[in-house]
Amino acid sequence: MIDVQLREEDVVAASRAHFRLQLTNPVFLIVFGLMILILGAGIIIELAAGRLDLFLSGALAFIVLMLALLWFWTVPRTARRAFRQQAGLRYPTSYEWDEAQFRVRSQAGESRLSWDDIFAWHATPDMILIYLSGNLYHLVPARVFPSADERAVLEGLLAGHGVPTRRAGGRKS
Repeated sequence: MIDVQLREEDVVAASRAHFRLQLTNPVFLIVFGLMILILGAGIIIELAAGRLDLFLSGALAFIVLMLALLWFWTVPRTARRAFRQQAGLRYPTSYEWDEAQFRVRSQAGESRLSWDDIFAWHATPDMILIYLSGNLYHLVPARVFPSADERAVLEGLLAGHGVPTRRAGGRKS
């Protein structure tokens, strides 16, 4: 059993990890790539003609600025707001796992999930996200594991029970 008091920065790290997966969604990548390709081609054509349309270069800069704004401001701000609004994230929480199930318990309630009930999982150096659906997850910060071996046990149980990993593109593997 692992007891943890989630921190605001844990929720921000989990939100960024989830957002990073969403950014690699194939539909997003295709649309984004086409936009960049069209804008880049327009800029090259304008430069070859000896003029540069400020709209094209401005549009490209706008796209880059919007992604930076999402990563550095919107995602953390939304995660911090969720941490303040969702009392269950601020309660001390216990995580337990064994061959039969993964359990999360706090003052807000209890979740007992058989390994087959888990939608997917995703690990980063800072976090393990245990997905209940495409956008709903339990977060287990890496800092709460007493050792790398204990983290490996959880990851091994997830993999060993056939729980799919959440891949780039937000899909299960």
